[in-house]
Amino acid sequence: MIRSMTGYGRAEGRKNGVALTVDLRSVNHRYCDIVVKLPRQFFPLEETIKKQINQHVTRGHLELFVNVNGSSETGYNLDLDSARAYYLILKKLKDRLQLSGEVSLSHLIQFKEVIAPVEPADFTETESSLLKTVLDKAIHSLDKTRLREGSALSKEMVARIQ
Repeated sequence: MIRSMTGYGRAEGRKNGVALTVDLRSVNHRYCDIVVKLPRQFFPLEETIKKQINQHVTRGHLELFVNVNGSSETGYNLDLDSARAYYLILKKLKDRLQLSGEVSLSHLIQFKEVIAPVEPADFTETESSLLKTVLDKAIHSLDKTRLREGSALSKEMVARIQ
C-alpha cells in the first residue's frame, strides 16, 4: 500500500476527569520533522512523544497539538494579605498627598499578587498514560488518512499513465 505524506489525525480521550484532545497533521517533507505544541505541564514529555510518533512515521513535517481539560487544579489564587497591604499603602498615600476619592477594588486588582492565575501542576500518571493512549489513536487516524490519500494518488497516476 502506498502512503501519502499528507494527512490528518485526531483523537480524544477521557480518564478520571481529565479530557485530552490530540491533533496530528502531516505534510510532505524530505526528513522527519516533528513540531510539538503542548500545555506547559507536558513539556517534560516532548521527547517521549516524538519517539512515539517516530515509531510509526519516518518522513514528513508533522505538527502535534495537545489540549487538556480538567487536569490539575486550575483557576486563580486570591492573596488577601497582599490585598490588605496594598490597600493600607494606597490609603496612606491618598491621605499623605491629600487626594480625593476612595481606594477601591479596581485599584487593588491592578497588582498581580492580589489575584494570580494558578500555574498548572506537573502532569500526573493518569494524564501521562492517557496522552500515550490518545496519541496512539491519533497516529492510527493519521495513518488511515495517509493511506486513503496514497491510494487516491496511486489511482490518479495509473490513470494518467494509461
